[in-house]
Amino acid sequence: MDYRYSIINECLGIVRQSNMPVNNMLYLEALLYRVKLSLLKSANNKRTAEPSGDFKELISQAHAACDSDFDEQTVRDLAGSIHVVISQFNTEPTMSHKGYAG
Repeated sequence: MDYRYSIINECLGIVRQSNMPVNNMLYLEALLYRVKLSLLKSANNKRTAEPSGDFKELISQAHAACDSDFDEQTVRDLAGSIHVVISQFNTEPTMSHKGYAG
């Protein structure tokens, strides 16, 4: 499995176990699922031995946002970081799923 998927799955687990308000939790989960979808659609979807710094940062931000003391700013920071990761995939060219008539 690609380490990026593992990181996103770990972040999802952290978010799900948090004590944050449900609306914040669902918003973050939806963003993390968008990252997974972007990974699947990515034309550059190769297995990497080492995830990028943006992915590594997500775990530490997820822990900070899901700490027992809920802080709206750390949730916004995590959401912003997730958006950065998603935007990186949106700038990559996507693979075409159309076949060709040979």
